[in-house]
Amino acid sequence: MPLQTDSPPRFVGRERELAALDDALARLDGGAAACIEIVGEPGIGKTTLLGRLAETAAARGALVLAGRTAEYERELPFGVLVDALDRHVGGLGPGRLARLEPDLVTELAAVFPSLGAAAGPPAARRDRGHYPLQRAIRSLLERIAAHGGLVLVLDDLHWVDP
Repeated sequence: MPLQTDSPPRFVGRERELAALDDALARLDGGAAACIEIVGEPGIGKTTLLGRLAETAAARGALVLAGRTAEYERELPFGVLVDALDRHVGGLGPGRLARLEPDLVTELAAVFPSLGAAAGPPAARRDRGHYPLQRAIRSLLERIAAHGGLVLVLDDLHWVDP
């Protein structure tokens, strides 16, 4: 009897985990933020659970952006975020990018290749604290999420850059 490879994964004994994912998505429906960490030994189905989260979120109308990192990418700064966001950010268009402060776009262009042309010449930096790039990424995520919600699925974070 041949194995079916196109059948959806079965979630035997994962009721608690699936309920936690559904609960987090319900909080997003109400406009709240949520963060879920799925941890465990290799091969126990963490990526499958993330896939289920992404499918369920998309079916509920949320924008789902996913990124993954690998051991050999450990030295790429913000690599998992570039993987998850760069294509979407590149497709935002000049109108939506113009709504961001020019110095934020300049900060973001240092990470996201798709913004290279949109950034223009480096602007004079204002004092925004010690972490301007992290603040720029947060601002970008907040703006993306404001238009119907965002589920950011990041896999294999144990390989993320320091």
